[in-house]
Amino acid sequence: MTVKAHDPLTGHRTTGHEWDGITEWTTCVPRSVWVFIVVTRLLALVLWILLPAWPLGATHTRGLLGVDQRDAVADDIALATLARADWMQLVATLPTDRIMADPARMARLTGTAHQFFGENCAGCHGSAAAVAGFASLIDADWLWGGDTDTVRETLRVGIDATHPDTRHAQMLAFGAHGILPAADICLVVNYVQSLSATSGGIVAADA
Repeated sequence: MTVKAHDPLTGHRTTGHEWDGITEWTTCVPRSVWVFIVVTRLLALVLWILLPAWPLGATHTRGLLGVDQRDAVADDIALATLARADWMQLVATLPTDRIMADPARMARLTGTAHQFFGENCAGCHGSAAAVAGFASLIDADWLWGGDTDTVRETLRVGIDATHPDTRHAQMLAFGAHGILPAADICLVVNYVQSLSATSGGIVAADA
């Protein structure tokens, strides 16, 4: 037999249990909460149908609207490229000395250069162009030459890139070329092994 207990002060129905003189109401969930739950689930269902939503292995549901954020990004990039095509084409074709002799063009390039550096170079060289582990760009010590035309050519062909004229930055054969004596090479090897707590017992010989 179910006992229906009520709060004597408010008349609300309670659970019928009492803990140290405390009883709990059995108040129903407000209707507004149920409306919110139903509406949000219906909205989610509609969005699943209209927009890309569910992964399906190598693909995903496309949605009836055909919306694709990757296409939107590609369109934005194309528009940005078109907007700066006039002066970018001049930079790509004009000699460096002519570019530097044009104050208006140099002002435009100077105002934009830090953005290009941040997007393409700062990931390795750091925002200040000098970071541990990568070549410093501010110490006037250049691998392939530091004059304007040579630096421009390095930027054009890249380093270890797919361009047929790309620069290559292999580690030098310090021992074979006599750059370092065998004893110094052994010291470097021992130091590198110490970084990983490895003891190789390298002895200065033919390194």
